[in-house]
Amino acid sequence: MAERNGNYRVGCVGAGFAASVYHLPVQQRVEGVETVAIADLDLDLARQRADEYGIPEVYGPFEEMIEQADLDIVSVCVPPFLHLAVTKAAAAAGVHVICEKPMAASPEEVAELVQVVEDSGIKFMIAENFWWYPDLVDAKQRIDAGLIGDLFHVRVEEFINDIDPTYRRDQERFLMYEQDVHYIDVIRHLVDADVVRVHAMTRQIATQQLAGENFAMITMEFDNGVIARIDECWVSARGDQYVMRMRIDGTIGSIFINQPDHPYKLYTDKPGLEGWHYPPTDTKPPGGHTVGYSAPWPADELREGTVGCYMAFLDYLDNGIPPVTVASDNAKTMEVVFAAYESAETQQVIHL
Repeated sequence: MAERNGNYRVGCVGAGFAASVYHLPVQQRVEGVETVAIADLDLDLARQRADEYGIPEVYGPFEEMIEQADLDIVSVCVPPFLHLAVTKAAAAAGVHVICEKPMAASPEEVAELVQVVEDSGIKFMIAENFWWYPDLVDAKQRIDAGLIGDLFHVRVEEFINDIDPTYRRDQERFLMYEQDVHYIDVIRHLVDADVVRVHAMTRQIATQQLAGENFAMITMEFDNGVIARIDECWVSARGDQYVMRMRIDGTIGSIFINQPDHPYKLYTDKPGLEGWHYPPTDTKPPGGHTVGYSAPWPADELREGTVGCYMAFLDYLDNGIPPVTVASDNAKTMEVVFAAYESAETQQVIHL
């Protein structure tokens, strides 16, 4: 792996939403990376991004970029059905990969991608920006410090009435695959245990033009006894469309994120610290952002999570410290996602 002027040379595959809102701006901000190439079959869009971000090399097929550009890292910002192919090409060239979620399109592709990473020796991580969302990083530290005791319950509620105008509108699997994968991964790492049972229900509420589900509920049981639930509705009434609440309950306290009265607060009965606490946070109360669509998580704050992803990846490259979202670990998240669809389709509890 070559280094130039202390920077890792990055080539971005894809010039669409994920690249323009998250990866390219963050690559400009993070010290130690330099975006030197971009590839997209829409060459006009690729050239537009290159002009916006000062990227010197523009390619059509990603294979050409990986073969011809002098790269250390590929950032994968294309739809998930292409993630395996891009990772294979990068692995063959000895180029490391930071990849958007979800990791791959099927259990078989997930398993093959994990094997490609292991066989090639490249470093690979999923850019799970929700896990590096600053308040969640802080919450995990407080959980590990015993501030709320032993976890027994985690709940996420999300209500939105807008679908982003990307390829995701046309996917037969939408909400659990593209959005709940975030929360499944975050909850797995907060709980620090394995999911053993999954029960899910989905609906397609016919007020939006999309191929997949826009309403879902998932219950997960972990091998340490924790129960987690995700209530997800992307077809809510417009009077209540910017809601994302997370509640984490332990035996001596609870953590609340994005509640209506405060963006981040916790209660504890730990001796000497009893009562309510309001940790410092840059998070704003839910109000929505508009970056081509609306959502309760402000884009600039999610971008901070992407900064965390890149910092963790550089730590992996420089010091060999694996981030939590390496391929073999994220495969467990994807197993839960696919189990949730199996549960919804069969109306059965799925045992992992």
